[in-house]
Amino acid sequence: MKRSDALQPLSHDHYQGLIVVRRLQQGLDQDAPPDVMADYAQHVWREHLARHFEQEEAHLLVPLRQAGDDGQALAEQMLDEHRRIRAHIEALGDDATTEAVRALADAMQAHIRFEERTLFPFLEATCDPVALQAIGAELADAHEDADLDYTPAFWA
Repeated sequence: MKRSDALQPLSHDHYQGLIVVRRLQQGLDQDAPPDVMADYAQHVWREHLARHFEQEEAHLLVPLRQAGDDGQALAEQMLDEHRRIRAHIEALGDDATTEAVRALADAMQAHIRFEERTLFPFLEATCDPVALQAIGAELADAHEDADLDYTPAFWA
């Protein structure tokens, strides 16, 4: 399914998020040091993911909550998954383990799939087209590509 133009900036972020997930999975497969993978994940959080979550929460919660019980449930799931991913990032701290990195990668992948396969199609089907277009304009104005550069490239 083609994503609406309004949600393209967020979908682009999700594509970049899947690159991060893949890099973490490759690092895990190659027994990369957990602290290096944790540093990378925290870099991505600071440089991109925290802002992405803020944009989703600022622009998507109102139309979701206005869409009745189903929209409210999706809004709560989005917020809950954001909280869980934040907690995974915080848990990486000084004592990063492969299990903690794996939990983060799994949570990120599941969250991206939820938003792309369930939440975004719901918004596209229920949100007023003019309102969705306005959301898209605000997202496009605020969008910045993620800085995924990182050394060492533990995934290579």
